[in-house]
Amino acid sequence: MIPDASPTPPGAGLPIMLLTHPRACSTAFERVLMTRRDALVCFNEPFADPSFFGPEACVERHHTNGEQGASPGFKECTFMQRMDLIDEQVPPGTVRNSVDLIV
Repeated sequence: MIPDASPTPPGAGLPIMLLTHPRACSTAFERVLMTRRDALVCFNEPFADPSFFGPEACVERHHTNGEQGASPGFKECTFMQRMDLIDEQVPPGTVRNSVDLIV
């Protein structure tokens, strides 16, 4: 058995981030996780909007044809705003779970 170099205090939640490729049955997996709302908080693709439409967009397919900010409310959407949203919505001590994180 390999000793844990950084033990976690009892009751401390660890963040869990799941990354998948498109069409990987990840929605079905997310639905399974959502049955544990008492222990998990799911965020589905929390960084998709800033990746596609925000000022920090790193996906160009929506920018080459003039669609930057085309989706209402996402023109000013940033990665930090999404991180803040996750921090606000996750109760202290809850395990974090992000399914289909797209960056």
